[in-house]
Amino acid sequence: MLNKTIRISIFLFLLTGCLYYPPANYNYKKHIETYTVENKWQPDEQLYVETCVGRSCYISSSDVKRYRKGTTPSGGEYKIYKNSSAQLGEWEISCENDAMTDKRSCSIVSSENRLFIFVEKSKVSHICILGHDFPYRKGAIRMGKDKPITTDYEGCISGNHIKKLYNAQNISLRYYKWPYDYFKDESSVIYRLKEAVDLSLFIYKNGNKLEF
Repeated sequence: MLNKTIRISIFLFLLTGCLYYPPANYNYKKHIETYTVENKWQPDEQLYVETCVGRSCYISSSDVKRYRKGTTPSGGEYKIYKNSSAQLGEWEISCENDAMTDKRSCSIVSSENRLFIFVEKSKVSHICILGHDFPYRKGAIRMGKDKPITTDYEGCISGNHIKKLYNAQNISLRYYKWPYDYFKDESSVIYRLKEAVDLSLFIYKNGNKLEF
């Protein structure tokens, strides 16, 4: 019994001695290289290749990040990724081809503004309230001081209203969130929406041609 206890103690000592735990404030460095690219959305857009340098880094495909980065006319920073997704401020953009029909579409989402904008056939087709999901209830979208527009049961209105949304400094939403059968109201200020839509249209048309 004593020998067994000694053997276990030696094993634990060797195990803990071989493990390395970096301190909580251990920092690794990022190594970034930039490359000139063609077919870019904005003139200063470049390809960024970001790798991790340090003892906590391991060379693998997941440690290498590739993205295109540039600046919009209003001064906003944007990034475009190889999978046809992008980010511009609070707007998250994702474009993909339908697995059954090969039709291409893009979504533009802002959780801060609670908006979901759908792009297909090179234009905005729907503007929707993110999270409106109570069955058989209609929401409402008010742009600035204009008259509220009633949504369908899915919380959407026609994309024909997008120009009004561009010009609105703020937006007010009324929506129903399952499982509570009463409405909630939210208001927010909109930033760089037109640029986000223009970026999504650029990816919609050129996503498969971009260099990474």
